[in-house]
Amino acid sequence: MNAAEVFLGNGGYGALLGFLATSGLALVLSMPWVGRVGDYFLFPWRPSPLPFFVVLGFLAPLYAAQRAATIHWLPRRQRLHLLSLPLQVAGALFLSAPLVLTSAILAPGNSRRPLLALAVVLVGSAAVSIEAFAAARACFRRGLATAPAAWSVALAHALLPMVALVSPTARFLAALSPLGAALAALRGPTALELGFTLVPALLATITAVLVLQAVREEIHAPRS
Repeated sequence: MNAAEVFLGNGGYGALLGFLATSGLALVLSMPWVGRVGDYFLFPWRPSPLPFFVVLGFLAPLYAAQRAATIHWLPRRQRLHLLSLPLQVAGALFLSAPLVLTSAILAPGNSRRPLLALAVVLVGSAAVSIEAFAAARACFRRGLATAPAAWSVALAHALLPMVALVSPTARFLAALSPLGAALAALRGPTALELGFTLVPALLATITAVLVLQAVREEIHAPRS
């Protein structure tokens, strides 16, 4: 099993292209329409990275779920798949870095905030990939469809914490979502929000250890 199969197999090529194309479109749509490049320097506009990062923070967990949804029947392949998931998410977001840098250059204010937003989206989406894999594997072992479980985990991670935004006192809980963490990074996160961006990563690490232990037991289980 080579690197290309791990990163681009099982629909990975199409998912990666779709992720990058949609993110790029979001960046383009967040910029004003002008006839010439020079008009950007004359037009009284204040571009915002917000629409781009709303799309990025929502799509990255879904990309993570797509990569986590396919479970191979061989336990050794499952182990490789699990360990590769954070790298696959990191690779996709690395390829989106030029878009983030463009957003940082064009946006007024602190140009480091978009880079921080990219970092927290990476951490949150890598965590989603592990949790989605665990859910998909549990369904696979029961003979159930894996994709609905993986996508449900991703959507829950991305959207449920956002409900906390309706309460000023509980707003920090939105940082549990990659989308909420990105929005917090763009406006200038509090220490509490930064801390909560790491909670999914901690839970995903625990989940990964438990899943790897279960896979190891399957690998070394006596054959009947």
